Amino acid sequence: MAEKNDTEICIDEATALEYYVEICPHEKLYFPRLQKIVNLPGFKTSTSNPEINALTQGSSKHYSTIDEDGTYQCVIQNGDSRFRPYACGEIKFSYTRWYDPLKWTGPHPGLLLQLDWYLWLHHFPMEINTLDGVEQFYARNPVSLCPHTKLIDVVGPQRLLNSLQSYRQTLDPVLDYELKHVKKGKEECKYCHSSFQSELRGVGKDKFLGVTCIRLLGKANSPKDLIWLSQ
Repeated sequence: MAEKNDTEICIDEATALEYYVEICPHEKLYFPRLQKIVNLPGFKTSTSNPEINALTQGSSKHYSTIDEDGTYQCVIQNGDSRFRPYACGEIKFSYTRWYDPLKWTGPHPGLLLQLDWYLWLHHFPMEINTLDGVEQFYARNPVSLCPHTKLIDVVGPQRLLNSLQSYRQTLDPVLDYELKHVKKGKEECKYCHSSFQSELRGVGKDKFLGVTCIRLLGKANSPKDLIWLSQ
C-alpha cells in the first residue's frame, strides 16, 4: 500500500474499517470502538491520566481478580483450574499527549495500549522441564504483543526454562542471582515501534517473568491513519 500523505495510508475506507488490533488471544479492537474510547468525556484532557481496562467482561477467558477495583485479566489455562493459570495479562488504555520511543518524526499524541503479561513460575507443571516442553507451551499459547512480535520473541524458550529450573531447584545461587538481577533493556519492534521490557520479578514462591508492551494506536481521526494501521 502506498502512503497517501504523512498520516494516512492510501486504502479505501471500507477496507480500513475491517482492520482490527488483537488486544489478547480472545478480543479484538476495531476502529469505531477506538474512536469511542478516545472521545470519552475528559479522557484526553484529564491531568490525572486515567486508565481504562481494555478487556470486556463478556469473554469466558477473562476472570476478575480479587482486587477491589475488579480488574479483569486475560488468562492462559494450565488445565488444572482457572485459578492457576500459566500466565495472565492485564491490558489497559490510556491517552498520552507525548509518546516518542518511536521513530516517527515529532511528538505523537494518541491512545496507548499497555499489555502486562505475567508468567507465573510456580503454576507451570513439573512436566515442562525441557526446552522442547517450553517450546510446546509457546506453540499452544501464541500470545501476540504486537502484529510482529509474540511473547516467545521477548522471553525466549531458553530464558523461560532457565527461570523454571532456578525456581524449582535453587541449586545454583549464581544462576539464581543472575536471573533476578539481569534486567533486559527496552526493545522495540522495527515495524510498528511498539516497545517491550521484561524482567524476573517477585520473591520466593511468587517469582514470575513480567513482560510489558506499549503500543501507540493513534488519535482515531481516521480509519486510514498510518499509526493505527501499523498496529
